[in-house]
Amino acid sequence: MAATPTGTQSTEAVAIEINELKPLLTETEQALLRQSELLRSRGLGLPSMTHTAINSLIHSLDTFLRILRDEQREVAQLRTLVANSASFSGSFDLDEILSDAMDGIIALTGAERGCIILADDAGNLDFRVLRDGTSAANRSQVLDGANADQQFSRSIINRAMETGEALLTHNAHDDQRLIGMQSVAALDLRSVLCVPLRYRDDVLGVVYVDNRLRSGVFGEREKALLVAFANQVAVAMSNARLFNNLQATISEITQVKELTDNVYNSIDSGVITIDGEGFIVQANRAAAGLLDRPDAAALSGQPVADLLEPLVEPLAQAITQVNSGAHESSFEATVTFGGKPSVVLNVRVNPLVGRDVHGAGHVIVLEDLTVQRERAETLRMFKYYLPPEMVDNIQQIAGLGFEGERREVSCMYVDVRPLATMPAMRPQLLMEEVNIYLSRATDCIHEAGGMIDKYMGTEIMALFNTQLNPMANHAACAINAAIQIHENFSVIYASLGIDHAQYRIGINTGVATLGNVGSNTRRDFTAIGDAINLAKRLEESALDGQIVISEDVRAHAEHHPLPGIGKVEYHALEPLQVRGRQQQTAIYLVQPL
Repeated sequence: MAATPTGTQSTEAVAIEINELKPLLTETEQALLRQSELLRSRGLGLPSMTHTAINSLIHSLDTFLRILRDEQREVAQLRTLVANSASFSGSFDLDEILSDAMDGIIALTGAERGCIILADDAGNLDFRVLRDGTSAANRSQVLDGANADQQFSRSIINRAMETGEALLTHNAHDDQRLIGMQSVAALDLRSVLCVPLRYRDDVLGVVYVDNRLRSGVFGEREKALLVAFANQVAVAMSNARLFNNLQATISEITQVKELTDNVYNSIDSGVITIDGEGFIVQANRAAAGLLDRPDAAALSGQPVADLLEPLVEPLAQAITQVNSGAHESSFEATVTFGGKPSVVLNVRVNPLVGRDVHGAGHVIVLEDLTVQRERAETLRMFKYYLPPEMVDNIQQIAGLGFEGERREVSCMYVDVRPLATMPAMRPQLLMEEVNIYLSRATDCIHEAGGMIDKYMGTEIMALFNTQLNPMANHAACAINAAIQIHENFSVIYASLGIDHAQYRIGINTGVATLGNVGSNTRRDFTAIGDAINLAKRLEESALDGQIVISEDVRAHAEHHPLPGIGKVEYHALEPLQVRGRQQQTAIYLVQPL
């Protein structure tokens, strides 16, 4: 079976037949003219309308052929319009869309040259695609983009951009609208068609085509076709830009999410977000580790009450407080999850940021304080055996090395209860009673700012104004500590029925060497020197219930008094002859008032 001819093939066949018919009609007309002359010589003639009818038929055939050609061209343009629209309508690559569109525009209009110009947000023009339609190749050739704004009429382009209307001129030199435009004259333009790329109310750019050699290349039909084509190009451009913006947004969101996830999972504390129904939305690795769960992602969607069962009641109270308007609610608890050892948790509940309704979601932060609490307990235990100042400043002490530092200090020796004054009792009971006195004296020394250097049986050595407890009025502080010991021991004596004081205290102020003594594996922080030895001699020379100080202590306390200290009296005692000193040492008895 023969194939059915297409519309284009049928039109072309008719045009061929008309072209073949015209010579036959012309030959017929010539033959009739010859016959007419022959008949006239014999006195005969043809009908008068014969020649007119043949001429009219030839003219009608010419008119029909011209109309047929125009329709054939219009059909071809429409086919080009549809084909090119389909070629770029499915693309989201802006450069590809513009390139395909420009090729279609050259084919559609038959232009000598063409370009697509886009406008940015600042109104600057960008000559994106330039074509030369005179190429013999199937695709139009790409023009050199250098100095593109000098190759085309900038005046016509600006006018189309500003008005948003298509501009068609059959002969730019004679068009009154273009008189005075320098680019028109400079480029020697003839036929020009410039159509805006409109999307809704925005002009995205223009399509420009021209012919510098012929006038009347473009007509209203080309203008209408190009306007329709430009509208499709504008829609495709907007879709491509929207797609690219969406891709960029998705990429940015993905990067932000990856960054957020990395930060979320790098947090040492467990973080759990829950929705308003109490189901887990997200949890980080630290939370999964605390809950003895291998996979944090697997926690999503589970009820938080099931996973935090040991914390259900305090957690519910915290959520209620936050839902009532509190910015944060927190509590501490010691719990056990799975087969792990118990942990100390500081649990904080906050409203989920970005939620508009209270109770719509929460962030639960689980801070593991186990190591911190264990460290604090260890330090607390250390302070039973070492001066608190030494524990708190252990790095500073270690930095002193073994060289020591010369420094003025006040040193106090206290014998809280000489063993000779203790009644006969079992060793355990004896130690308990001694510790009562030592504990009370230690509290008094610490309250006065002193540092316990060491315990020696029933005796205490305390220092004031070391590197660890610097003070300007250290002598007055030492006297104050002694007075506090006197008052506290008086209470103990009254409770035990002891009728007279049994402690002995000696205080001296002077320069001593303070630093570390010992070895690389074991060392003590202490003070040594004549000033320290004299304090010990003063304590040994004191009678029961006496506080004996040196002249240096009295002088320093008077020059650097301690505000709020009770008044005391100083009674001179017999000067003390200290072994190793030629001169006797003036000493005083401190009598609290």
